[in-house]
Amino acid sequence: MTVDDELVGRAARRDRHAMEQLLAAVCPQVMRRARALAGRDDVARGVVRFVMSRSLRVMGGWRDAADALRWFHHHTILTVRRAARHAPDARRETLVDSSAPAEYVAFVRAMRALPSQQREALLLIRCEKWDLRTTSIAMDCSTQATEGHLRAAEHTLQALAGEAYPAQLDEMARRYASLTPQEEQYLPDVRGYIRRSLWPRRLRRMATLLGLLAGAAAAAWATRRLGFW
Repeated sequence: MTVDDELVGRAARRDRHAMEQLLAAVCPQVMRRARALAGRDDVARGVVRFVMSRSLRVMGGWRDAADALRWFHHHTILTVRRAARHAPDARRETLVDSSAPAEYVAFVRAMRALPSQQREALLLIRCEKWDLRTTSIAMDCSTQATEGHLRAAEHTLQALAGEAYPAQLDEMARRYASLTPQEEQYLPDVRGYIRRSLWPRRLRRMATLLGLLAGAAAAAWATRRLGFW
């Protein structure tokens, strides 16, 4: 599903079908980035849940598709940063599995040890394949700063991996891409987020209707007492 201005406009007006289409389009991307940046599936699920739920409260202010996508990019990174104390370990690293060779495991461990913005720049540019401008906006950095973070990250990892650096980076990019979830893994959650976001609105409508009915009943009762019927 393509995220375009028309879809974002309908979602901003609380069209339920459009809201589901929009979240279903962005959720796999958000999950992939959250898994890679956080390094842990459990943390990534919490990040996705927060970002998706929050998006339903603010989407009325989005002007167009570009505005919506910038919001998802930026707030995914912000939320991962807030969860930084939950660091990955050897048992829960999303970019490593039991079949990974020791050299690659060491490469990923070194990547995780980088300062956070260096790690973000490397993963988003070399694995997510974003351009420098998109990455800079998402990270809330200047393009010069983002470029500096990327250079520093690559310098550190090249010093570790030597001639194997391109192959190790290619392997990490391959595993990064595999973190994209299948539809059955996220669509039920998307529908749940939307259902919960719409309940308060429905309750307000029900309360308003009940208030009107109560008012009408009170008026009818008063009319009877005054003998107009």
